[in-house]
Amino acid sequence: MTPWDRLRRTLGLVFLSVAAGFTGLGLTVLEPRLRGGKFLIYWLVPALGAAAALVCALIDLRVSQRRYQLERNELLKKISPSPHPAGGSR
Repeated sequence: MTPWDRLRRTLGLVFLSVAAGFTGLGLTVLEPRLRGGKFLIYWLVPALGAAAALVCALIDLRVSQRRYQLERNELLKKISPSPHPAGGSR
């Protein structure tokens, strides 16, 4: 795992934790206080946190897929015989 992978996954976890924490507080302790404009502004935070976590997850998925493809191609090059022998003509 590279430092960028670690950072991306840590950020995803932080965003998801913020969204979960705000959701929990909003549904329990702060529910009576969230009226009018406060309601909308408050619930934008967990919505944006969840969206940011989703973006981190999608980026991580794409990076993992790309890494898998590169490793697979390298392994196939190592195990498959060359279609044309070196120095040979058609």
